[in-house]
Amino acid sequence: MDDEQKWSVLAGARGLLLASFLEGFGLPIGEALLMGKPVMASDIPVFHEIYGEAIDVYVDPHDIRDMAHGIEQLLQNSTYSLAADPIKAEILSRYDWPAVAAEYRSLCLRLIGKRQL
Repeated sequence: MDDEQKWSVLAGARGLLLASFLEGFGLPIGEALLMGKPVMASDIPVFHEIYGEAIDVYVDPHDIRDMAHGIEQLLQNSTYSLAADPIKAEILSRYDWPAVAAEYRSLCLRLIGKRQL
């Protein structure tokens, strides 16, 4: 699936379900939030650390009943406005791509002894 298809599918979705056992960053969560979609995700430390209260429903990915209950909750609250949700907007503002690129450049410069790239 290319990016255009991914964004099209996400635009038509009622929410995102990311029941992962282990995750590095959970980029699909950020993408769903940017599209104004509610999110159900695994109750794992990385999601709490990165997204905190921006995730609408946390579930145990090992418990099918908990996941089913989470889906019900998500579908009951499947619309929201990012502009009206300051928690989600604040969390997403931390991951502004130009800011991330600038931080990455700064890190690279420190690692190579401040020589120009």
